[in-house]
Amino acid sequence: MQLRYRDPLTSLMDIQRAFDSVWESPFFGNSISARGAYPPINLFEGNEGKGVVVVTEIPGTSKDQIKVSYQNKTLTIEGDIPSRDRKGAHRIERRSGRFSRRINLPFRVKADEIKAEYADGILSIHLAKAEEEMPKSITIQ
Repeated sequence: MQLRYRDPLTSLMDIQRAFDSVWESPFFGNSISARGAYPPINLFEGNEGKGVVVVTEIPGTSKDQIKVSYQNKTLTIEGDIPSRDRKGAHRIERRSGRFSRRINLPFRVKADEIKAEYADGILSIHLAKAEEEMPKSITIQ
């Protein structure tokens, strides 16, 4: 019988990967963690709390190859990054091909006021909160 040495750190890493896969499952969506999702996004409050801004990096493509849509509190970013010549490559880490990313927003937005800008590989999407989502001041009688 041959004995094998198993590094305990490897077991801990396996457990960590298992937990990460739970948080990234469709059950939890992208609300907790979206590691590995493409394109990665930053989502933050903008316009003095009256909206949000989504910023993502999509290098190697043009704005004509990117589509942004919104429906039922879900923002979708889709597109295509053309593949480059890989002849003679020793390592390829940059992504190419089709991608799609859905972001579930915590509130409704004014769909007709969504603005998207793409420059130097950076896509910025500005979303204004719908009126019913804005805080309201209540006068006490």
